Parts: sequence; C-alpha cells; structure tokens
Amino acid sequence: MSSSSPQEKFYALRWASFYALALSLMIMSYHANPIILYLFVVGDKYSLGGYGIYWQDWHAIGCAFAGLVSYGAAYDTDFGPAARRWVSLCNTILFGIWGLQNTYYCLFQADDFTPLMRLQAIGCLGTALWSYVSIESKSGSGAGAKKGS
Repeated sequence: MSSSSPQEKFYALRWASFYALALSLMIMSYHANPIILYLFVVGDKYSLGGYGIYWQDWHAIGCAFAGLVSYGAAYDTDFGPAARRWVSLCNTILFGIWGLQNTYYCLFQADDFTPLMRLQAIGCLGTALWSYVSIESKSGSGAGAKKGS
C-alpha cells in the first residue's frame, strides 16, 4: 500500500534529485572536456592543487548520492512521510551550505568565477528553501494535526 496519496508529486524532492545529479554530471564532465565547468569558473585560474581532482571526484559522487536519495524519496511509493521529511531536511542543509559557500565565493573571490556561478548560488539557495518549505507544508504542524500522523 502506498504511503502517499496519488496526487502528491513531491516536486521539491524531484527538483533536488535532478539538480544534484546534474551537478554531479557537470563536475565529472571535466574528465572528458572542461568546457562545461569553465562556464562557471575562470579556466586559467581553475586549479585544485595536486590532489584536487580527487576532491572534485569525491564531491561529484556526493552530489550523485544526494540526487539518488532524493530520487528514491520522490518516486518510491513505499518511502514513508517521515523519511521524506528527513531527506528534505538533509537537502535543506546540503543545498543551503552549498548556496552559502557559492554566494561567499561569488562575493569575495569573484575573479575566480564567471557571472554564471551566481546563478548556481541562487539555484542552491532556492533548492534549500523549497526543500524547507516542503517539510513545513507536509509536517502536520497545523491546527488539529495529530502527532505521528
């Protein structure tokens, strides 16, 4: 039996899944051709140091993990409401941190990034906000809600 009603689409989880998986693909595309990554960073300044490529790959795997978990939460009908709230909370924290980091870099290290990176910062912050709002709208914290329902 499905733990969610058929009309629930979990759009915030779907978006977080798409966005995280797209970030992972963008980061990993560097191995084939750096052109996509250079849309966001200044190419001749892009250096992560001697072990930077490993850190980059680990970050890409983290993005993929976040995307796959969000995908499961959005599309698996056996995924319960409490678990969806936890995934949404994790998305709120994760995308919020990424958004704050990217905003900081855009403001204080702007020479290292292209203007398109600002869109990435806004995208992460927007995803965090949408994830948070989806928790609140499904939390049952409104008047007359019963704990555990």
